[in-house]
Amino acid sequence: MKIHPAGKEIVNWTILVLGILGLSIIMFLPYQYFWLIYSILLVLAVTGTWIACFFRDPVRKLSNIADNTIYSAADGKVVVVEKIKSDLFPEGEAFQISVFMSIYSVHLNYMPVSGIIKSVTHKPVSYTHLTLPTIYSV
Repeated sequence: MKIHPAGKEIVNWTILVLGILGLSIIMFLPYQYFWLIYSILLVLAVTGTWIACFFRDPVRKLSNIADNTIYSAADGKVVVVEKIKSDLFPEGEAFQISVFMSIYSVHLNYMPVSGIIKSVTHKPVSYTHLTLPTIYSV
């Protein structure tokens, strides 16, 4: 499994800390508490695996690539695909593709169309139900 470069330091430190913690538990807890030792080691292993999987960078292979096709920019559920008009865009209109990513989705964004990115806008949202259509408006 390939780890994204931005997450390598986090994954390395996590594995190191969890490994030291696991070895300390094995060394210092008496063997009479083997069920506790194995339970804690299982939790540490699951935590380390989850953090490594969060920063994974899988290989993407697209088939039937066409010039007039728009692909999803991220893993997850595509919740909005629509043509919008706004003064934010030089041509006045653009396609909006909104993707809801869960904690199990790969948190990387890809180039969904061929072309040049001229601007990027981040719109912070409040903690609300993310399936509401108003959350994804520009």
